[in-house]
Amino acid sequence: MSEKNDYEEKLNREIESRICEMESDEYEFPERFGKRDYIALGTVVAVSLIMLIIGAFI
Repeated sequence: MSEKNDYEEKLNREIESRICEMESDEYEFPERFGKRDYIALGTVVAVSLIMLIIGAFI
């Protein structure tokens, strides 16, 4: 039981640390997805689905 509490305590400290970092004035937000990102994502999804379908017939 104390192991779970120890884990939760570490998790809460890490969450608090990350929230403070994101709320700081120096935090730089990542760039938004561009057209190439969506094309790459679609390609990966399509290839994965094709491989899954091919694998079902093997």
